[in-house]
Amino acid sequence: MNVANWSLVALLGLFGVVGCGDDGGGGDGDMAISSLCTSTATTCLDNHTKAICTETGAVKLAAPCASGQICEGGDCKADPAVACTDASNGCADDTTAMRCTAAHKGFDVVTCPADTKCTGAGDCRGKCIVGTSYCGPNNTLVTCADGQSYTTSSCEAGKACVYTKGKAVVGYDYYTENPLPFDPTSVAACKASECYPDTHYKCNTVCGNRLDGAAAGQDKTTSTCTETPDGWKWVVTSCGAGGSCITQSNFGCGGGVQQKTCGSACTPGEQVCTDALNYVTCGADGQWATTPTACNPSTGNIQYGCTTDPANGSKIQCADFACQNGSQGGCDAAGNFHACGADGHLAATGTACASGTCVATGSQQPGGLNPGHCVAQCLAGEERCVATSGQGSTYQACTNGLWGAPQNCASGDPCFQYDSPPPTLRKKLCGGVCAPGAKRCSDMAGAAVSSGADHYFQTCGTDGQWAAAADCTVGSCNSDPSNPALVGCIADCVPGAKVCMGSSVTVPNTPYGGTTEDGICTTAGRRPASGTACATDTYCRENQAGQSLGCVACVGGQNEFGLTDTKCGNAAGAAGSTNLFKCLANSSAWDIAGTLACVNPNNTCYPASTNISPSQTTGTYCHNEPNVFGSNAPPLTQSYLMNGWGKTCQNNYWGAWGIPVACSLAGGGAVGDCCSTHCYADPSPVPAYCGGT
Repeated sequence: MNVANWSLVALLGLFGVVGCGDDGGGGDGDMAISSLCTSTATTCLDNHTKAICTETGAVKLAAPCASGQICEGGDCKADPAVACTDASNGCADDTTAMRCTAAHKGFDVVTCPADTKCTGAGDCRGKCIVGTSYCGPNNTLVTCADGQSYTTSSCEAGKACVYTKGKAVVGYDYYTENPLPFDPTSVAACKASECYPDTHYKCNTVCGNRLDGAAAGQDKTTSTCTETPDGWKWVVTSCGAGGSCITQSNFGCGGGVQQKTCGSACTPGEQVCTDALNYVTCGADGQWATTPTACNPSTGNIQYGCTTDPANGSKIQCADFACQNGSQGGCDAAGNFHACGADGHLAATGTACASGTCVATGSQQPGGLNPGHCVAQCLAGEERCVATSGQGSTYQACTNGLWGAPQNCASGDPCFQYDSPPPTLRKKLCGGVCAPGAKRCSDMAGAAVSSGADHYFQTCGTDGQWAAAADCTVGSCNSDPSNPALVGCIADCVPGAKVCMGSSVTVPNTPYGGTTEDGICTTAGRRPASGTACATDTYCRENQAGQSLGCVACVGGQNEFGLTDTKCGNAAGAAGSTNLFKCLANSSAWDIAGTLACVNPNNTCYPASTNISPSQTTGTYCHNEPNVFGSNAPPLTQSYLMNGWGKTCQNNYWGAWGIPVACSLAGGGAVGDCCSTHCYADPSPVPAYCGGT
């Protein structure tokens, strides 16, 4: 029976409103009804009709009971003779719900709370459905009582939240444990439980029979904490023949624990090493053998170690130690190579290497040879110079991948090493003055000069002699200070750009330096032979990037230290300490008109300072302690001392270094545990200023 389309108003309309003494056509009908009415508020006209009476006993209103109800004691009640289900629920009107009783006999009439409306299967719905609930995190019950909001309560001790209708929570967000989208009609309750679920990792299966700890086969049984409408219960599962309780791979539960499941511990015939000398094999029952098998016949004759078979990862090899970890074989004392066989054993007889010699790649192994392989020292056709007694006239030739016996150059000629054209081979030249292909800086006449002294260079020919000097097309000849053999032409300046030249001077009343001349870099990237003298009271200056600004009175942008030029003087701009001057933006002159007079309390001008090189880092940083830990030590922090030395800033081998404080790091960022005595400022360039010391 479905009452979803019930309407109390419509039913009342069938009967109308009947007044006692007025039936619209005579008094007999009124008397027939009123004779059933008493002075009570309501009465039953029959088993299915309810009447509302006046104080005088007249029938004011009559209405049938809803389907599934009977009139009893002047009120409509659930008819115990009418069977129903939750699917029969519905609405009598917008505020009245008709719901099948818990005994599934007849219907209860429920009045919906304010601001809710009866919809669907007798649901009083507002912002949520009255009476619905779901299980929240941390064993809580979240309930909609008034149709407007949810109320959260904790389940009491010994109880856990379960769903008695529907399943609201699909899952929890792994990080926040907030409920994910759910069924809004679900109903939950706190029920006495045998176990409590893992709501975070969902690890609810353990080994053993949690309902009977004395039962046989505990290692072949699992118990899973399972949700039922009556609470969380242990569901015990037998793993069956050949099965046992094992750890479920790739299912971590936190804290190093993993989910359990039924399965075979191993595949029959599978083998694994239990340690470096022993292994176990999986039996026909899917279980590992309880007693390991030894790789060596006795502990007094250790020759073989347990390793995985490279051709079959489910099997092991009892292999020579020199044949493990990818080694190809071993070397004996005579330099012969013993190859590893497919069984992991070394060949009994060694052979000489076809090229080179057998080189050990590891230490002596128990009962065997050093692991190693054949390595060539050189390529066929190669030669190399060998210094003997400081003469530098001895060389060796390559034979079968090995350097031969030393030989002397004829007549004691010097030996020069060089590389041949591709395919590149090491070669030697006996005689001459230089190694073929080498370069050096020289003057036009071919005399050697220092790096950067001229724009000519020479190349050594195949005869070991220096060729005629060649002109650099750009810049001057330079060699790498860290490797003088690397020689090349490098531009001295950017063609067309200004360069500072002449004598070095200091700009008056400032710590900044300049030169007396400027010039223009040539199209060949070289400084001009001579410069142009700067006008009176101007000097050639550079910015922080090393680019020349030409002759200027001062720098109004960024000078060598990234600052604008400032100076101290008197009101007229001469030497003094009462006024602060700044360079004009166009660098043409000091701004005399815009001078700042230093007044109390900062009545003294202090000159600009250039304490550090522009290339250095400036600021306040957590520094290291090079005298104790070395120049490459990390910043001196509490954590560094504790982890590396077991000490603290205030208690260490070298004395107290203050308390931990927050301090910057030179590379960016900050640390909160810098030893305070090592959080200090690097000296930095500062402009002139009015103030105290």
